[in-house]
Amino acid sequence: MKRQLLIGESGGSKTDWALIENNEVLWRITTMSLHPTSWNSENFDKVFRKLKENDLLFSNANLLFFGAGCNNPEKANELKNKIVGYRFGNIEIHGDLKAAGIACLGQGSGKLAILGSGSVLIDFQDGEVKHFFGGLGREKGDEGAGFYFGKLVLMALQNKEIEPTQESIVKSVLSKTEQSAIERGLISDELCLVIASRLGNYLFEFQNFHLENIDLFYSKWVNQNISKGETIHFVGSYAYFHKEIIKSYFIEKGCKVGLFVARPIEKLIEFYKINS
Repeated sequence: MKRQLLIGESGGSKTDWALIENNEVLWRITTMSLHPTSWNSENFDKVFRKLKENDLLFSNANLLFFGAGCNNPEKANELKNKIVGYRFGNIEIHGDLKAAGIACLGQGSGKLAILGSGSVLIDFQDGEVKHFFGGLGREKGDEGAGFYFGKLVLMALQNKEIEPTQESIVKSVLSKTEQSAIERGLISDELCLVIASRLGNYLFEFQNFHLENIDLFYSKWVNQNISKGETIHFVGSYAYFHKEIIKSYFIEKGCKVGLFVARPIEKLIEFYKINS
């Protein structure tokens, strides 16, 4: 009998799971993130207890897990050692960069950018991550990410470098507590992360900030690592929900634009239904 395949794809805020058997998806579920900052026995028990409630027979399932923080082989092996006691069959741990690559290119080759809460440019070759550029985190950049868009907007608000109409809109999506903190020079990472979604209905009004954000990413990483006429794919919620702005920008720069994938799990399911 062919083993079931459990696919997990984990970002910084949640983990998407899908159980596949005989090319059919038996169920899907979302749990808390399994980012390295949450690797402890209590959180593992919470996650796998929730999976067991969906009748997962661990002894019949191979685990294929893609996680933020697992792009380093040492971290991937560390996670494997921590969960080996949960009675899976074969366990494979990969980073979220590989998940993005497979989602766009399968076992093929090409370039793609993750523009979600963070940002990174990936050179994907024959189903593997060959090189990546960026991914330095919030302290050192993350230009092109939803986080950085929020940072640009809130810094402009704080420094009174924002148009009156934009100022009015931003203040309308902030609580009084958040406005007070900004006035006192306090801009939290958490607030930067959510501003893009709060301003989702005002793409035109904030197009200048989106273009600045994208241009910073392009200038820092893309310009020197992608040839004119080369195709670039995009993964992540920020890219997906701002695809028209991003598409126009990159076409103007001489690039071809490929797929926009909001959540890699969708494409991972398609790929492994055929190739598992």
